[in-house]
Amino acid sequence: MPKRTQAHSLAGSAAEQIRRKIVDGALEPGQALSENALAAELGVSKTPIREALLRLEAEGLVQILPQRGTFVFPLSGVDAHALGEFRCMLEVEALRLAMQRDTPALAAAMKAIVAKMRLARTHAESLTYRALDDALHRAIIAHAHNPYLTNSYENIALLVQTLRNRLQLNVRVHEQSLKDHKALARFVAKGQFDKAVGLLKSHIAKTPDDYANRLALQCATRDPPSSSPDFRSARIS
Repeated sequence: MPKRTQAHSLAGSAAEQIRRKIVDGALEPGQALSENALAAELGVSKTPIREALLRLEAEGLVQILPQRGTFVFPLSGVDAHALGEFRCMLEVEALRLAMQRDTPALAAAMKAIVAKMRLARTHAESLTYRALDDALHRAIIAHAHNPYLTNSYENIALLVQTLRNRLQLNVRVHEQSLKDHKALARFVAKGQFDKAVGLLKSHIAKTPDDYANRLALQCATRDPPSSSPDFRSARIS
């Protein structure tokens, strides 16, 4: 393999591994990233790590600040709500288009995913359940059959998934989530657009609300480190 191609491949692999750590919650919002530490952990040189971090910066998952360092993207409660508002606009419009164009196809896709969610709602299957949660919402986007809408959603999809994975989920939370998704799939299957939209809006709003509450609880139970970077706005587009 030519050196240039090999380096590109190494950077791609490194980006995927770091991306997964951010999305799954192994790396926290605002956490400093060390090129040396990442290179040692992933068994590569610093060059592909630098390229990988540049790719992740373009995706909005990291911030590279001159003279300060590289950090996982920060996410305040205000940012989480702004992200939720934008996500809601996209998903509601996608739902409208999908139900106009092919309600049976969307209903079938949602029903299949919900069936898998039933099997993965235990605490041990938390990551699988959250992946299925992501898949169901992506199904709504996909069935709108609008590439521009899809591209807009892809710009925030990883941030949405990262936010979802920051919340401490348990069986009780999974049960409520599953209840919402089952009802949403049922409303779609019956062609009840207004009910589906109302549920979709309230369902999407829960994630930023829960995240903001989690941040408030953290602030109330511990003093923030004075040396931490003062991040107030996440890159969400």
